[in-house]
Order: sequence, then C-alpha cells, then structure tokens
Amino acid sequence: MAFFQADPHPGNILILDENKIAFIDFGEVGTLTDNRLMQLGELLISISKQDIDRIIATLKAMEIVGESVDLEELEEDIADLVTHVTSSSVGDLDMNRLRIEVMNMAYHHDLRMPSYLTALMKALVTVEGVGKKLDPTFNFMEIVQPLAIKLFEERLKPDKVYKQLRRKYYRDIKPLGTLPADFQKLVRTAGEGKMQITMQVEFNASAKRQLNQLVSRLGISLIISAGLISCALIVTAGRGGGDILTWVGAGGFAAAVIGLAVFLVSVLRS
Repeated sequence: MAFFQADPHPGNILILDENKIAFIDFGEVGTLTDNRLMQLGELLISISKQDIDRIIATLKAMEIVGESVDLEELEEDIADLVTHVTSSSVGDLDMNRLRIEVMNMAYHHDLRMPSYLTALMKALVTVEGVGKKLDPTFNFMEIVQPLAIKLFEERLKPDKVYKQLRRKYYRDIKPLGTLPADFQKLVRTAGEGKMQITMQVEFNASAKRQLNQLVSRLGISLIISAGLISCALIVTAGRGGGDILTWVGAGGFAAAVIGLAVFLVSVLRS
C-alpha cells in the first residue's frame, strides 16, 4: 500500500535542513494498492514505448475502459496524445494542459476515471507548479522517468511476484474449485422445477414512444376495419332504396373510408 499527499501546495510543504521536505497537512491523502501501483507502472512503460494495444489493455485492467467504448476511436485519440507526449521535449510538456486533454478524452469516450487517479493527476500538476516557482528550470518529466523505471524494477522482485501470483490464485483460480458443486446445485434446481429465468428488456424514451405509437395505430386500424365490415353488413341487410338501414350503413361506410384515409396519411407523414 502506498500513500501520496493529494494537495501539495506551498502552504502544506516545509523545506528542512539537509534538503529534506516535510508535509504538514494531510487533509487530502490518496492511497494506492500494490496492484494499482503495478498498473500505473505498466501504463507509464506502455506510454514510453508507444504501445497503444498495451495501453488499452492496461486501461481495461484498471476498469477505466468499459465494454461500450468505441475502441477504434479511442485508440486513435490515445495514439495522438501519446505521440504528442513522446515527441515533445521534456521541458515543453505542460502537466496541467496534459491533464485537461486526458479529462476531455475521458468525457468524450465515457471513460470511468477512478478518484485516486484524478487526485494523483491534480497532485502532479500542483507539484509541477510549485517546482517551477522554486526553480524555473524545474523539469517534472526528468524526475518521473527514473521513478517509472524504479517502479518497473520493483515488479520483478520475488516478494512482488509472489504477491501477484497469490492475488491471481485467490481471484481467478480458487473460485474454480466450487464450480462442480455449483453445477450440481444448478442441475438439481432445474430437475426440481424450481429454476426461474427472468428477462428484463430496457427501452429508452424514443423506443417507448415508437412502441406506444405502434400500439395506438394498431388499435385505430382494428376499429376502422371493424367499422367497414359492420357498415358493409348493415348495407347488405338493408332492403335498398330509402331503407333506413341502407342509409345508416352507407353513411357509416363513408365515415370509415374517410377515417381510413386520414389514418393512412398520418402514417405516411410520420
């Protein structure tokens, strides 16, 4: 587990003797699990190598990229951003501008930005600003690059490898041991007729509106059809000439035809 000061502005920092730094306010502190540290290291290495596929895979592992994201469009935008970062000289990189570009990309692609990552980005921007005030030649990337290499080397230590393997065992392998029992329970439940399958269909507002229109038109068409048939039967049952049934049937038939015409026009216009 690692911790970082999430609000390292000048009022929260003291410069001590022998080039030591002391933080005096821990109101905003971020935490990083070992797994998150490894993922951040993987992300930094992937960016330095301009490996877009590896970047996407790491973002998926960090649960930033969801299933509904357009991967092709996201890959293009990430490639443009990585090219900008890697092709710029370290002194020309502006962390605040880079943070804004990342947040805009996250908004455009509906990415899930975890709170620890946004807090870390904010802290990095603040550190860069403080560093440049203290030293105009301060170069943030020159400090980050050795840390990224050190983080990568940490991954290869035996204790870190053991923790990763242990985590994968408990998360991915151990649950497989319960599958036979779970499968037997499923078969037994189905055999006893106690299995229930629930389906839920979600409609958005547009789909609901179209469905309502379809049902309404179906009802109107049935009413008009019934009217036409009824009027035709009435006319047939009449004695012809001036018989009242004949006139009622003819009038109803004409009204039904007009209603049908209006209905067809409304359908064609929609």
